Amino acid sequence: MHPIYSTPLTFTEEGQNQIYAVAFDNNDNNSDAAFKDINIDKSVPEINIAIPNTDVAVGSKMRINYSVVDNISGVQSVEVSLNGILIASNNELLIDKPGENIIKVTAEDNAGNIALKTIVFTAYIPASITMFPSQVNITRKITKK
Repeated sequence: MHPIYSTPLTFTEEGQNQIYAVAFDNNDNNSDAAFKDINIDKSVPEINIAIPNTDVAVGSKMRINYSVVDNISGVQSVEVSLNGILIASNNELLIDKPGENIIKVTAEDNAGNIALKTIVFTAYIPASITMFPSQVNITRKITKK
């Protein structure tokens, strides 16, 4: 008689694990082994973001380059936002907000692990000063009290 196994199995190693089972009947006949692969994924996806410059003029365009990798269970979804508004991936963006701007990339893998990466950049209002005449005389009157 073969023992009946009924204890839960615990897998702690991240990556691919394999179990197999063989069944026996009361006459000691056995089945072919049945194999099952089990992937354990405890790691969040890896997010890489690159922007060409963190000091950008309002009215200019920029492209957000990013990549997401999950070598264990694979990437399920990716969302990219600029200042809380979802944007289409790898599009060129018109920067229209002066001051601090926030790019967020959120990725979820097929095991439900979620990663978030944030980049902050500053958009400035371009300005130029033209003075006519080209020479300016400034006088100042100082009075004593």
